[in-house]
Amino acid sequence: FFFRNLEENIKRVRKSIPKRLDDKFKSVFRILIASLDKLV
Repeated sequence: FFFRNLEENIKRVRKSIPKRLDDKFKSVFRILIASLDKLV
């Protein structure tokens, strides 16, 4: 549930982020998810 909610928030935020920033954000988020997976 938390991750679904998080995804919705990210989609909402991404709509207001310029494309160049969006690409950077995606890679940062991917790293974040990867480190979360290691913790779990």
